[in-house]
Amino acid sequence: MIATAEPDIEVSDNTPDEQPTTTAVSVLQCPITLPVVTDLQKKYGALTIAGLNDKAGFAAVDEARRHCKRVKVDVEHWRKEQNEEALKHQRRVNAAAKLIREPLEALEEQLAGKQKAITDEVERLKREAEEKLKAERAAKLKSRMDSLAAVRAYLSPAEVDPMSDEDFSKLLDQKQQEEFDRIEAEKAEKQRQAEEAERLRLQREEIEAEQKKLADAKAELARQQREQAEREAANRHKIAVARLQTLATVNCHPAEFEIDGLSDERFAEYLTAATQRNQERIESERRTAEEKQQREEEEARQKVERERIEAEEKAKREEAARQRAEALKPDREKLLAFADAIEAMRAQVPELSSGQQFTRGLVLNVINDAVRQVRQIVEQKMK
Repeated sequence: MIATAEPDIEVSDNTPDEQPTTTAVSVLQCPITLPVVTDLQKKYGALTIAGLNDKAGFAAVDEARRHCKRVKVDVEHWRKEQNEEALKHQRRVNAAAKLIREPLEALEEQLAGKQKAITDEVERLKREAEEKLKAERAAKLKSRMDSLAAVRAYLSPAEVDPMSDEDFSKLLDQKQQEEFDRIEAEKAEKQRQAEEAERLRLQREEIEAEQKKLADAKAELARQQREQAEREAANRHKIAVARLQTLATVNCHPAEFEIDGLSDERFAEYLTAATQRNQERIESERRTAEEKQQREEEEARQKVERERIEAEEKAKREEAARQRAEALKPDREKLLAFADAIEAMRAQVPELSSGQQFTRGLVLNVINDAVRQVRQIVEQKMK
């Protein structure tokens, strides 16, 4: 361990464990004794200032304060003079100790450096040995894992690492035998699968040949059936077209599929019913036309009568309105003049400040509404 320099001792005015006494002050030959301080306390402690206008009291207190300060400064000067000698002695002691301490520290540091060189070398050799052992162990583990992987044996490093060489050799022999047995079994299985695949191929070719014969026969039968169906469909279509033409003469137009496949007897019944429906339709249309003509003639007569009555009533209403307008004419003119007077009041609305233009607009709107309502009443009630 290298020693460090001792710190210089700092001198303080007071120590926490020592309190000054009257005897101590006397021994130190302080120029101001405690009785002097006591006298000053008694002399100046009772001084007072009566108020803001007590100039004599203020001056007495100020002189007492100045006196106390001078005494305090004298004591402070004495304290610094006494401490100076002590500080000089302390510096001489520290300088002497430094002359002894520094060579010893240098020697201690030199010896510690020699020790550290040895201990560092020991640590380095120890680390190299551990790293070499670790590398050899890792290489050995990798070689073991590679050997096992070559025979499809997948163990965890935690299982393989702690094995002895003898145990690992036995394990590797076992796994190699298992891999050899697996490869032989795989070869045998591949041979069996190849033979089975060849057998299935021959069987599939035989089945495909038989299926082709059946498909060809089925296709030929389907072709013959399709041609027969086409001939029958063409014949049925020819018959259906002839039947549709016959039905068209009686204004019957069914879809082809409705009559396709009907026997001659059933078609005769269908034609008879269609003919009867056509005759009934013709008779119904004749009656409907006669009824429509009668309704139109009656509606025309009623329209002429309504128009005559409406013309008479309109003439009566117009005559009554004319007579009522003649009777109300003086009152009507009075109200229209009143509306004009209200409208003239717009010019009498005073101009307002810019902030009250909206209020002036509301007043003008009230006048406009009043004029419009009076004129509407006149037009509606005094026609």
